[in-house]
Amino acid sequence: MSGPNPVATSLENWIYKDCGSVSPCCQMSSLSSYGLFGAYEVFANVIPGSTILGVGILVVNANAPVTNISAPDLVLVVLFFFLAFIIGVALQGLSAWVEDVVNRRRYGGYPSILYLEDGDPTFPKYFKDRIRQLASEAFGTPTGSAPQHIFDLCYSYVVQRHVSDRVLSFLHTYTFARNMMVTTTIAGAILLVLAFHRGQMILALLGLISFGLSYLFYRRFLRYAQSFAKEVLRSFFIDRTLRAL
Repeated sequence: MSGPNPVATSLENWIYKDCGSVSPCCQMSSLSSYGLFGAYEVFANVIPGSTILGVGILVVNANAPVTNISAPDLVLVVLFFFLAFIIGVALQGLSAWVEDVVNRRRYGGYPSILYLEDGDPTFPKYFKDRIRQLASEAFGTPTGSAPQHIFDLCYSYVVQRHVSDRVLSFLHTYTFARNMMVTTTIAGAILLVLAFHRGQMILALLGLISFGLSYLFYRRFLRYAQSFAKEVLRSFFIDRTLRAL
């Protein structure tokens, strides 16, 4: 039996060193390293950040009715945008930690790991074995490597070669839903506390609506996180299989 292809092994080491583990908690930073940071990443941070910053304005203006908040001038608009982006980045980091907790308690690990385990029924055994074989042929990776390692390489391959737009589409959707899940939970809690202190039912209603939106984002986050992981494996499988024809 011949040993691993040294060129392929070198490629594997370069990819893995360059992007590290690309588990879902750090996918957005991975996109930035591939030159894909753009309008989506800006708004994905600004929208959650603006939500929390807007609620924060209500807290600061605790003695003023909601309708009395004046529109800021151009300078304050720029400052608001900047602060919203910074807060959004912090929320993204917090939501990544929440994602890790949710996945470990719900699945015992990330879906990207489970889908390559022998006991997981999502994909048939031949498909999982073929993924390992194709990864071995492409990168010199031992077929018995850890599922997360195999998935990380598949993800890097799919993104760097622009194999599938669906991968990035699912990734954008689920990371945004994850960020908004945390954002609306925090906003809901602040609004309810503020409603209690100010005695305004409208704030209590907004707080409850925010919690309802948080649950909807939670369900969307779970759905598209799974779709993202499945699409990475399918795209890698199809691309490598077609190249072999």
